[in-house]
Amino acid sequence: MYPRSGTILKVASAWQVSQCGPGSRHYAANQAERGEMRHYMQTLRERAEILDVHREVDPKHELAAVTQAAMRRWNKPILFHRVAGTTLRVLTNLYGSRERLAEIIGIAPDDFCRQWTNLTGLGGAVAGPLKREVPAAPDLIECRLSDLPLLTYSERDGAPYFTSAMFVAKEPETGVPNLSFHRSMYISDEELRCRLAPRHHPCLTMSTSSKSPPSSPARRSRCARAGIST
Repeated sequence: MYPRSGTILKVASAWQVSQCGPGSRHYAANQAERGEMRHYMQTLRERAEILDVHREVDPKHELAAVTQAAMRRWNKPILFHRVAGTTLRVLTNLYGSRERLAEIIGIAPDDFCRQWTNLTGLGGAVAGPLKREVPAAPDLIECRLSDLPLLTYSERDGAPYFTSAMFVAKEPETGVPNLSFHRSMYISDEELRCRLAPRHHPCLTMSTSSKSPPSSPARRSRCARAGIST
């Protein structure tokens, strides 16, 4: 699912847990509570900190090349309004500076590592299960993978990639879900391919669902049917 055209495709999950502190600039606390990228984009636009590209760009190499060149010269977020093959706009380089990352989570730039550790739960565990109902955004619609911007970044990439695709995998015996991020190669609307490291939870889940060794033909066949490469 993705937001209807007119909104921006980008992951900003850190905003869901951010709280503005003394290190934040005029990025308002109510914007952080809403957790919406469009509000932060408006803040950046008011400060003339967004670059707009209105001509159509090719998602294969050209968009990445323009982003790299702009990063080196200005290091500002870049909003591409017309990307071939999709109706969605694309925002890049949002997290390209320590100052913007710190502003998003409401801290001073030199306090980023400690505060990020706290926000990700590594600074102290919370007893008991964590559950919170999160209402779905009203402008989400069902779509195909091919409706999304399919970007090819590097010369040697074999296909377009989603750089931080989120996967939800359930452990087959307990039903406990796991959420993980993977750089994923687009093959078709039914298949993405990603690498599972041996110690990553999805790979451990695969191990419990099959008695075959990780490198066996049976395991490779199971991964191929799931659209996962190991």
